[in-house]
Amino acid sequence: MARGNNIREEVYKEGIGKEVRFYGKTLRALGEISLYLIPGSKCLEYKVWKEMMERHHYLGSSKLFGRQIKYLIKSSCFGYIGGLGFSSSAWRLEERDRVIGWEDKERGISLNDVVCNSRFLILPWINVKNLASHVLSLSLSQLGEDWNKRYGYKPTLVETYVDPQIRPGICYKASNWKYIGKTKGRGRNDIKHEKRVSVKDIYLYELKKGFCQGSFPEKKEIDWVEEEFEFAILPNLSRKKRLLSLTRSFYGQPTESIPGACGGVQAKAEVKGAYRFFGDERIQMEALLESHYKKTVQRAEEYPVVLAVQDSSSLNYKTHTTTKGLGSLSTEKGDQGIMLHDTLALTPDGLPLGLLDIQVWSRDPKEHGKTKDRKDKCIEEKESYKWLKSFKAVEKLTEQSKSTRWVSVGDREADVYELFELAKVSRTHLLIRSIQNRKTREEVNLWDLLEQEATLGEMIVQVPKSDKRKAREAVLEIRSKRVDIVKPKSREGEGDVELWALLVSERNAPSGEDPLCWKLLTTLKVSNFEQAREKVEWYAARWGVEVYHRTLKSGCKVEDRQLGDVEKIKRCLAIDLVVAWRIYYLTMQGRKTPDVSCEAYLEEAEWKTLAYYKNNRPDKEVKPPTLWEAILLIAALGGFTGGKGRVPGAQVLWRGLKRLHDMAIMFSILKRIPYHSEINAGTEDLTTDGYG
Repeated sequence: MARGNNIREEVYKEGIGKEVRFYGKTLRALGEISLYLIPGSKCLEYKVWKEMMERHHYLGSSKLFGRQIKYLIKSSCFGYIGGLGFSSSAWRLEERDRVIGWEDKERGISLNDVVCNSRFLILPWINVKNLASHVLSLSLSQLGEDWNKRYGYKPTLVETYVDPQIRPGICYKASNWKYIGKTKGRGRNDIKHEKRVSVKDIYLYELKKGFCQGSFPEKKEIDWVEEEFEFAILPNLSRKKRLLSLTRSFYGQPTESIPGACGGVQAKAEVKGAYRFFGDERIQMEALLESHYKKTVQRAEEYPVVLAVQDSSSLNYKTHTTTKGLGSLSTEKGDQGIMLHDTLALTPDGLPLGLLDIQVWSRDPKEHGKTKDRKDKCIEEKESYKWLKSFKAVEKLTEQSKSTRWVSVGDREADVYELFELAKVSRTHLLIRSIQNRKTREEVNLWDLLEQEATLGEMIVQVPKSDKRKAREAVLEIRSKRVDIVKPKSREGEGDVELWALLVSERNAPSGEDPLCWKLLTTLKVSNFEQAREKVEWYAARWGVEVYHRTLKSGCKVEDRQLGDVEKIKRCLAIDLVVAWRIYYLTMQGRKTPDVSCEAYLEEAEWKTLAYYKNNRPDKEVKPPTLWEAILLIAALGGFTGGKGRVPGAQVLWRGLKRLHDMAIMFSILKRIPYHSEINAGTEDLTTDGYG
């Protein structure tokens, strides 16, 4: 966040003036957290609050209604790190009035007792565990006295509204706010029902216990499957239920065939229902994935930088000779299947947030391998258009997001001049590995020009083991330069494209090993070593999409699905894509946040099964293990033996999940604990926690 021109530097603290990367730190690292009460709209602190909201809150800094109080959130180490706003409550709110026990007369008398938490912002680059709930607790303990000093009375209830399509936040629930229902999707003063707005979740917090006379709705426990497909729109409710049950079955038995995954007491009916679902022509692959896309964006909004990594993979159905609609994968006889181009959202440190775009197609066997006519085709007619299509999908997210910077990342196949032209006029950034030694304005080939540059510095990377090499530690030299790529002679339109080029080469590679050499092109500025190292680390995170593909193919066995028709395969693939993401996400989340409780990721029957299995004492009371402890136990079920410096990967995790599924079913039967994987019921109105 840049300094505002109209704000004095002594007020706008250094911690706000630059985007300090603050991932995974403890609350203590921020120092003392306090709230500064803004005295009025004429002071400099109000301008700080207003500019923060305008830049980083999805509702902006528009005027709050009625009586109001604003706070700046202050860190003793980093200055102002966010803000809060409280204002007059809504005049009429059906669910709130029901819980309080108000009729029109009572509401008119006591409405001032209720205030609204209308703004809550923590700067997007401050990502600290428990910070949001800590700030909420501070504000609720301070609000009563501050409101009393300003308006002469203390409020007794606080309300807030959470748009689940914008923020997935958990902080209100963690601070003991109570979910009471949803709004009707109407704005203030909407007398004629014409000002439609998004439907929001409503949360209440009682400053005076017992103020609410009505009953709060019972808490509805939902698993990750219901939450992920909350926004899925299918032809009818039964199809929605089937989608949820199939996803649970595939997740519980990721390596099994469709009949194997749907096994159980109702196996015959479940298998029949599965094939009927995949054969329903009314259901499109995009409709199945749309809700997951939205949830991915919600998760991404918690991070200042998100990498949208593109990659292609082929799904080979060579042995499925009767399957209709398959295309050619290679020139080998009988080699057939479909092509998959996916865009996976990753944090810079490798946490997979979900999918953003999926493209699936079958290559025409008559056209495959014919390259002589490629130069005569426009980019929209070429297969390489997939890179531009994915970039445009991410570009839409950039327009919607105020706080997240999106970077589209691709491998050497993405070295397409039309993609550079598209990124040239976009707010979405581009980072790709180059394969072509293009011409520059200096009339020198690009990478020949980079070799003449001085080294900015060196960095050390760990090279993983592969079939062709041993694991090693590599020392990389980095060079960078701003370059102007000359438009190819075959291209019409405007002239050169300005990019930053990075040449990353290994120094003193071991004998017999090919030295690492990355040639990167980006629209991001790279003028010093720190910026260059950051971009290299971002590209290195691209390896996550390769792990994801391995999870999809080996863990979910998508190439073994026998459905007889490509459209049926695509509907099944949509579920497998989400399941593969969840397995990979759980693997990486255990490494990122090892100390959190596993209850947020595992159902009660699952974590209790693990805990009793570990203790080997069915009569002993157990507590939820941490996420990392649970990951290790699941991995052990999958054959992970541990060892110094070793951490479980996705492969042992999907094996372990398969065993855990069967164990949890039996445990839930014996202990009479509900287990979603055995429940095929869905609901028409699925809710999720929000974030203000």
